[in-house]
Amino acid sequence: MRIERKGNARALTPRIERFLQEALAGQALDEVQHAEKMRADYSCLRGLLAVELKTLKEEPSERIENVVNELRQRDDWPIFLGSAPLMSFVKHLENPDQARLQILARLGRAMISHLRKANKQLGAHAETFPRKNLVRIMILINEDHEEYEPSVVGYILHHAIKRMRGDFPLYPSVDSVLYLTERHAIPIQDKISFPVLSVESMNVHQEPWREIVIEHVLKKWASWSGTPLFYSEFVDQSFITIDQIPKMAPQYVRWQIAYKRRRYMEHWPDDQLRERFDELACLGKLAFTKNSPYKPSDDIICSMMAWMSHMTLEMGWRAIPLTEFQHTPERHAEAGRRLGLNDEIIHWLEND
Repeated sequence: MRIERKGNARALTPRIERFLQEALAGQALDEVQHAEKMRADYSCLRGLLAVELKTLKEEPSERIENVVNELRQRDDWPIFLGSAPLMSFVKHLENPDQARLQILARLGRAMISHLRKANKQLGAHAETFPRKNLVRIMILINEDHEEYEPSVVGYILHHAIKRMRGDFPLYPSVDSVLYLTERHAIPIQDKISFPVLSVESMNVHQEPWREIVIEHVLKKWASWSGTPLFYSEFVDQSFITIDQIPKMAPQYVRWQIAYKRRRYMEHWPDDQLRERFDELACLGKLAFTKNSPYKPSDDIICSMMAWMSHMTLEMGWRAIPLTEFQHTPERHAEAGRRLGLNDEIIHWLEND
């Protein structure tokens, strides 16, 4: 299953700011405090709710690439044909769990930085506007980065907000983090549904009335957005990344999009996939070797390249590195026989 979108998503941050003002009677604290003072962004529900907005604006790819460059130095780093999902590489390492934690730690730096700042700002808000009942939340917004998957963000935030310093929570001024993204979705009852992830601190579990306030915010968001609110446990979530379709794309990207839309090799066993790979490699050898006895037509070469772009995706998704599909003269010759090539060509494939 996949979901695609043409063009860029609408900016989410301005809509959430309007939501806080229109649906929660929020007041921007810039209006009542000097801009240089540490403060939360909004006071809502007549002061019952303090909100700090944080947006994941920067591309995380550079941060991840740094740790990947470190991992590439390892002898067990696999080689894939073209690009592949990062976890397909990690799967083949001797200590995949350790590598996975390294990647999560690097990906989580921006989130932890936002959480640390929000804790200070929400704490300062409680001192400036003291009251008996106050719920403090950080709304973390993903502006269209596919790397910030809800399951990954939830894992990082859950472990962060539960951290302790001695007998005290590390982030005592954050009752809940609400994570919103529209780069990830899932169809529910024939509707495209976006995640609203709530990660709650021990404050909420110890004082259940806080959970009622957070629940009120979620219901208001659903009502204001004009969408129903569905509930699921964190472990049951299965949101997928929306595939962004560019308006203009080179040929190989269009081939890849076509395969994503119709993944016809998905249920092929690995042996069948390997045989098709051998056939494509055989045609490639004949097409691009100077002294080959047979030159496939331009139409065959174009078709072969489209097939190979599909094969690259399928092998990456299955975490099959190139080393598992090594070329050999024997396999080339056998592929040539399946393709119906004559004996002269088969002999050349066996001996070249």
